[in-house]
Amino acid sequence: MKGIRLPDFQPLRLKQAIQYEQELGVIPVGSGDPEMDAAIQQARDSLPRVMEMLTSPAPGQTYFGLKARFPVQGAAGEHEHFWLSDVRQQEDHFAASIANHPQRLDYLQLYDLITVYPDDVTDWIIIQNGELLGGYTVRVL
Repeated sequence: MKGIRLPDFQPLRLKQAIQYEQELGVIPVGSGDPEMDAAIQQARDSLPRVMEMLTSPAPGQTYFGLKARFPVQGAAGEHEHFWLSDVRQQEDHFAASIANHPQRLDYLQLYDLITVYPDDVTDWIIIQNGELLGGYTVRVL
């Protein structure tokens, strides 16, 4: 899996992008946005390989994160997407901690330990030997 060197990552480096998302809370992206939909599909298509990398980390792998969607109660079809850290793969799902402040979800809080199924994953990131792997939605922002 080819990555990009972090110093060359434009327009935002990973840490800046995540901080940007945290400061802004929710970055609105309309449903059906073709670039975002393609980024999410690319992340989902590569998720089986990512699951392998999580269970057998490569040398130099220093960070693993997921972005997932969660339904907004009372808003049919709407979701909030945010980053998860401390990711651990279970049999058919992931256990992870919420790494952003949920804005529209009263039922979740920062650092909550949650269960996420692959169908709800919308992006992933791995830092390996100074390279960002994944981060497809971050690149669209």
